[in-house]
Amino acid sequence: SPVAADGIVVATSASPGGGGLGHVLAVKGDGQGDVSRSHQLWRLPKTTPDSSTPVALDGKVYLTTDSGIATCVDIKTGEQFWQKRLGTGPFHAGLVAGDGKVYALGLDGKCFVIEAGVSGKVLSENHLAGTFYATPAISDGVIYLRAYERLFAISGAK
Repeated sequence: SPVAADGIVVATSASPGGGGLGHVLAVKGDGQGDVSRSHQLWRLPKTTPDSSTPVALDGKVYLTTDSGIATCVDIKTGEQFWQKRLGTGPFHAGLVAGDGKVYALGLDGKCFVIEAGVSGKVLSENHLAGTFYATPAISDGVIYLRAYERLFAISGAK
């Protein structure tokens, strides 16, 4: 799924089986019709999520490939700030952001909490039992993570 922020739409094109066919494309959001060339701002030939939706926060776009490579780029220029392997994946759930953090949830229940921004610092790696395809949801300081078997609600409040 595409993500939009700051008048820019960032869309991903799958790379089935890692065959290198996909790409990430950013276009100005004020066009009509086929804007893939006329309104293109930047394009990345790699770092392509097959199913995980990127998230935009504070002028940056965060992406993760199915195989667990996370990347942060500038939403206006596509300049890469960092890239790192989070795990072996697969990662199908969309990324979410809240409280200055980005959350990447793997199919195996490993959830990586990354400091939003240009450092890419992994703040924590947590593991929950279950199989996770669904994108987490954040509301009122609680993150909700749905596995096939159960629903987790995690809050920082004590």
